[in-house]
Amino acid sequence: MKHHSTNKSIFIIFLLIPLAAGALSALFTGNMSGSYASFTKPSFAPPGILFPIIWTILYLLMGVSSYIVAQSDHPDKLLALRTYFI
Repeated sequence: MKHHSTNKSIFIIFLLIPLAAGALSALFTGNMSGSYASFTKPSFAPPGILFPIIWTILYLLMGVSSYIVAQSDHPDKLLALRTYFI
């Protein structure tokens, strides 16, 4: 794998794409914390406050991963990115 110079603006765009998708999803689903609080949950269920934090971390990792794929020289790079963006 070749080392590519990091283009910060492209990297930021790749981070913002999944974050924007997550924000739109949150906008359309509304505040789910009230619903989650009303569910019957097992004792090991995480507190509701963790979900927005974990989702944000996951979206950031998706952005980093897609940037790494976009920077690779693998012949299936375009297929992977098309699948990701569907």
